[in-house]
Amino acid sequence: MATADEPEVALESLERRLSSHVDPETERAREEEAIPAAAIAAAGGIWVPWPLKAMIPMYIYPTYLGSFWNVIEANPSNVEYVIANVETGPGTSANSDYTTHIDNCRAVGIKVLGYVDTNYAGIAQSTVEAEMATWNGLYAVDGFFFDRVPNVIGSEAYYTALCAYAKSLHPGFITVNNFGTTFAASYMPTAGIHVITENTEANLLANVPSLVGYEFVFSYAPSRFAQVIYDATAGNLHADMAAVAKRHSAYVFVTPDGAYGTQPPYWTEEQTWLGGFGASEDSPVLPGIPQGVERASGNERRSARSAARRWTARGKR
Repeated sequence: MATADEPEVALESLERRLSSHVDPETERAREEEAIPAAAIAAAGGIWVPWPLKAMIPMYIYPTYLGSFWNVIEANPSNVEYVIANVETGPGTSANSDYTTHIDNCRAVGIKVLGYVDTNYAGIAQSTVEAEMATWNGLYAVDGFFFDRVPNVIGSEAYYTALCAYAKSLHPGFITVNNFGTTFAASYMPTAGIHVITENTEANLLANVPSLVGYEFVFSYAPSRFAQVIYDATAGNLHADMAAVAKRHSAYVFVTPDGAYGTQPPYWTEEQTWLGGFGASEDSPVLPGIPQGVERASGNERRSARSAARRWTARGKR
């Protein structure tokens, strides 16, 4: 989250706002150091991270029906990232509604990532970089969310270059690759965070932990991984979170809406459980996670879905 002494967003210039970024590598190191050695030992020497936090694809117009934007701005608890998507990217000119709500999010400590489609490395690198530069010029974003990233070996140089370009715009910019499924280990250096699941609740619960052959994931901090679960139900919310933890991820969004254009009807519960997941004495018992590990310090943290439904802006107004 942004530091408490960050200047008021409404009163500072774009340059000053961008200068407030904290290097995510430094932030991750601080988080890792904060994990008690006893907690790691209690889990058999594997990662037992902090409570889960939300990474929300905010594909809804900021003023639509009161908007999910307003809800998280009023209560940003346990929300780490939102992904802004103006027109399947930044558009060509600044939209004042997005400017306002992006600034509002950053003012309460939520990091905002600009959506950038890469079409499985099929879009020219120069075109993608131009879109990144447009995001940087129009809005005070904290980094970029690269959608439709191929999970097979061969495009590492492309995404390494995009990450380097992001850092050239600002050294603290965060980069996220959306594979939506497991991926080759050679992609790990190409972004700070990787989406390893974007799939239905049914698929998630049928394939926990489903990381066979991808055990390299467990040698990295859970803060390097995120998951998005759609077609999800309120009754399985506990099980969904437990499955996400088993898949070694720190960031998650659970929703019934496969278009990511509405607020989950169970958002209040989801938001609360994110913060207390495996932490407080009154947190719910989560299936599949031993209670001793859960209480110790937290939890261990594309799917076949069509491209037409994958992380696509809906632009509802």
